[in-house]
Amino acid sequence: MKKRHQINLIEPKLYQEIGAKFIISGWVPESWLKYDSDIDYRIFTEFLDINGKTFMGGSIDISDIKPPKSLWPWSNKGKIYFKEVIQLHPSNIGFLEKSQGRIVLKLKGQKESEQYLFIPLIVTQFVPKEGVNLNLIKQHRKVSKIVERYEKDIKNYYKEWAEIHNSFQHNNEKEDDENAHINDPDILWGMFELLEKTEVEHTESPYVKEIKLKAELEKKYKDALNWRGPLAGATIFRIDGFLFKVHSHDHGKHLHIIHKGRGIDARFSFPELQVVNYKSKNILSSKEEKLIQEFIRKETNFKKLEKEFERRDTVGQ
Repeated sequence: MKKRHQINLIEPKLYQEIGAKFIISGWVPESWLKYDSDIDYRIFTEFLDINGKTFMGGSIDISDIKPPKSLWPWSNKGKIYFKEVIQLHPSNIGFLEKSQGRIVLKLKGQKESEQYLFIPLIVTQFVPKEGVNLNLIKQHRKVSKIVERYEKDIKNYYKEWAEIHNSFQHNNEKEDDENAHINDPDILWGMFELLEKTEVEHTESPYVKEIKLKAELEKKYKDALNWRGPLAGATIFRIDGFLFKVHSHDHGKHLHIIHKGRGIDARFSFPELQVVNYKSKNILSSKEEKLIQEFIRKETNFKKLEKEFERRDTVGQ
């Protein structure tokens, strides 16, 4: 990445010892704030434990922050100054203790897969008096590489999953109603294994083949999927071709409303159900936004989402 597209970090320094409350400041490239033709004056934060798992996230609003005169951007052309006081939450204690105070702060721009910076840090109050485990010190240096590898694996997983799904979708839609399928994995696999053990010649149904291939795919990427965990998102339900996914900690509680066919990925806040932004060029019509809001606000659907967020918050503690 060229220097003009990199963050110029003032503080904290790499591997700096910090407290539960600390300041982060620097210069962020304007390119990090561009979202299609608009500017979103936020950069995003993600805190990772020693295993590269996210335990806290948020955003930094830099729209009204002016640099001190001593830091005027003589060498920071095309960049915007930012400064924020970060406070680690008491609910993070479990992660900090297991990591013996060694964490990584990841700063992200609008293009999260390209615009990011890893900052290894040490929270001093969680460093054991008898000293840190040497394996954790080595692991701390590898967190960024672990995350990059798993993020690549997750991307490949979704790509291969879509290829499998799309290759069987035509058969499933043509031959029988999707609602007629039994979707319980235990029942499907139990029946499949039973048929496999018989001596009677049989032909696997396209649906069972699809389930088998997806299970093999999960096994192939099991380490990355385990790293991702439930906080990375889960499909909740569908309506008129739209896919609903829940995310709880990366940018605050929100939903992704996705329609692959139309190339739409809209981020709705929860429980407010307002459009935060789009991760796609195509957008929903105002009528569609209203229909989606009404659909989610139905008591059964809303409660289902509330329970999912509660479950994720519990898992993340």
